[in-house]
Amino acid sequence: MIPATKADGILLTETSFAVAQPITAAQKMRSLQHKAILDEEKEPDIDTDKVTDKIHSQICTLYSSSVENRDEQNDTEQKRPPYHRCGSSGDASDILLSETSSSFDSDDEISLHTFESLKREMSLDEVDALESSKQEMEMLLNRKEEWALEITKEEKDSKKEFDVSAYMSWREMTPLQERINAITVIPNSCYCLYFLLAGKWLGTEVIERAREAMGVGDSCAGTDTSFFASSDEASFSWTQNMMEYDPVTIAQEMSSMSFYESYEKFGCIRSTMFPSLHALPPLPVLAATAGFILHTPFSFMYHWMCAHHLPPGVARIEHWSGRLDKSFIHVMSTCMSYATSGSWKYFLVCAILNADCIYRQFLPEVRPRRNLIRIAVTLTASIMPILWQGNALLFGKIYAVLTLMTWLFAKYPFGGWSHTAFHFAIMLLPPLLMTAACNLSSSRAQIQIAAMCVVLQEKM
Repeated sequence: MIPATKADGILLTETSFAVAQPITAAQKMRSLQHKAILDEEKEPDIDTDKVTDKIHSQICTLYSSSVENRDEQNDTEQKRPPYHRCGSSGDASDILLSETSSSFDSDDEISLHTFESLKREMSLDEVDALESSKQEMEMLLNRKEEWALEITKEEKDSKKEFDVSAYMSWREMTPLQERINAITVIPNSCYCLYFLLAGKWLGTEVIERAREAMGVGDSCAGTDTSFFASSDEASFSWTQNMMEYDPVTIAQEMSSMSFYESYEKFGCIRSTMFPSLHALPPLPVLAATAGFILHTPFSFMYHWMCAHHLPPGVARIEHWSGRLDKSFIHVMSTCMSYATSGSWKYFLVCAILNADCIYRQFLPEVRPRRNLIRIAVTLTASIMPILWQGNALLFGKIYAVLTLMTWLFAKYPFGGWSHTAFHFAIMLLPPLLMTAACNLSSSRAQIQIAAMCVVLQEKM
């Protein structure tokens, strides 16, 4: 038979004493836990670390007082040094506290370990109460972790808001600068309209070749018509009609036709208001023009409101006019994709990408860095067909302009005047895009029709 040790005797005595108490330690601890949780609900900003330390201290005090009472009742037994006192140097207390501190790294875990130690010294009825107190303690600890996560999230959100505020304060401009920004977006649309209505998309070389192909007087048989052999199906009937008869005869016929009849049979436009517009411009040229014209009013409105109505800071970037300004940059990028490719499939792909970017422009949280990256990506995608067609020189020129624009917009090297410089850099883009649109094979057929219309009007 194994002899009983001193520690076994202590454990047995403590258990007997705990059962004899009229108000058990477990009930007192549960009352303390319940009171702490009620205080926590009343005061949402309470320091949970202090609450946990307070509960731990009260548990230790309660347990120490129960041990002292037991010592008074058992004074006939052999006197032994006190133990299990919080902060005492007794043997049993040293053993318990040393084991606890070596097994756990936090005060929360020490409190739960104290529950486990007390549970071994109580009766079965008191164990259930102690388990309930332990569950309440775990709930309190879980709430503390949730609060910590919420605080971290709030700090992260405030940091993002600070970043946006710093981003806007770095880009603050005077009312004069904003008015100049509004004015400098207009020339792009003016140039596109001039290029369109003045017939600049129709080169003199094409007109000369049309004269050679159509001839003068007799039929065009024996002339060089290879340049006009690639007309698409839509313009093929117009080409055949103009090549079939003598240009003088066709010109006389056209002079007696109405505007609609002239366009229906030959594809020609006779307008006194726009005498240089001999036929409808190619669709890629129209797409490039539409992109700049659609963006201009929204950009002008945003900068003008910044000059006269919107306060500096985050309010400007969150305002609906600023969101529309950036959204129609994506609309312009979509139009550019067709102007450089002449492909409806590629246009559709770019339209889907830009539609997603426009959707993100109207999310409640404004993220300038993400929006800037998406604008740069969509603009680059819109000019990639030029490189695929083998025109590396033209692609390099357009890409250099886009790089300059991105640098001016991202770095703001000239302070408040950087945005004005950014708009001046955009002015280099329309002539290059119009050149790319006119070089497409899908534009060639309509350019040929316009050249023939020039020759016919010369004979009228």
